[in-house]
Amino acid sequence: MTTQTALTTEKIMQTVTIDAPMAHLWSMLSNRDDLCDWLCYDAHVHFSADDGFATFIWVRNERHVYGTYNAIEEHKLVDMSWHDGSEWVTRVVFKLEETDAGITVTLKHKGFTDSDHKASYESFWETHLGDLKSILETGSRPSITDRVLVGVIVDSSYEGEGTRIARSVDGYSAANAGITAGDIILGVDGKSVNDARNIHSIIGDKKPGDSVPLTYLRGDEEKTVDVELKGHFVPEIPANFDEMADQHRAEYERVNVALKDALDSVSAEDAKHKPADDQLSIREMVARIVLQQRHTLEWLSTYANGPRRINGYAHEQERIDAILAVYGTTDALVSLLERTQDETIGMINAFDKRLQERKGHLWWMTFEIWWTEDLAMQNITYIRNLRDSVAA
Repeated sequence: MTTQTALTTEKIMQTVTIDAPMAHLWSMLSNRDDLCDWLCYDAHVHFSADDGFATFIWVRNERHVYGTYNAIEEHKLVDMSWHDGSEWVTRVVFKLEETDAGITVTLKHKGFTDSDHKASYESFWETHLGDLKSILETGSRPSITDRVLVGVIVDSSYEGEGTRIARSVDGYSAANAGITAGDIILGVDGKSVNDARNIHSIIGDKKPGDSVPLTYLRGDEEKTVDVELKGHFVPEIPANFDEMADQHRAEYERVNVALKDALDSVSAEDAKHKPADDQLSIREMVARIVLQQRHTLEWLSTYANGPRRINGYAHEQERIDAILAVYGTTDALVSLLERTQDETIGMINAFDKRLQERKGHLWWMTFEIWWTEDLAMQNITYIRNLRDSVAA
């Protein structure tokens, strides 16, 4: 019996220079949590040249890779095998060199016997090395800053041609182009549309500022407009944890004022009213806002101390029912929300100040907290609309 081995007929070599401390860069290659920031969605890593291994997992394209470490030289080299389910096992090597301009990272991926296989990894490594540089130098995630959003909520009950819009989000591409509730999007950039996922796959390679033609049906009239694609909103990133605490204390006040205004004149009976079996009551929605804030508090702790990746639970009905069993009234829930927000500010103030030396930490923590605040404002809009419909 003979054993096939990879034929090193073709290889990829890419180089990027990164202006960041060596310790930070080395952690991005060796630490499981930091690897998940730039390379993959999830990972299992035992970083050792003797018996080390790593499993990398990506969600969107369902890719997973397994590798064992062949050689590790601290701050100089990482050499590992790369098993991705294809016929041949390839090899990935990172070499690091300090220069006047920063740290030069040379990536070699060896052992390709198929040109298509090689080409897919050329694009893969170009994207991920770019992410690595961006996160270390500025903290920003290109997967967010380079992402375009049409900004529509689709009507999932619609079964006809195209995609009917339930709501367009203020400030984003569709709303700015005049697309509104009831319009049926038929095509984007010359391609037919049948659901929201289809829209985003069509524009997936576009950048903020690009324009695409969008064809839609309003009543019996078909129209085509040029839509300028907007990027994802990114909040102002603070310089340190003290500024972060001040920033979000002000944002929490904005959320709380809006929530109390939405709950004004809502009776206990109105708060329990469910508009439909698959929709939440007002008090259930307030409970969801609390759970989202609790999730953020816990996520911040894991981001600082590891391991990261807490699954979201704010939408689980069991968790909503549990919190309502203890805090049954909207007043009690609002008080609980305020205490959880205070704990979140306390967590930020308690962080080891050395964490803020990592630009990626400040950027990602700020974005995640803002995301919770944005979700809260969206949920408050739902509460306000439900309050008005019940009153009518």
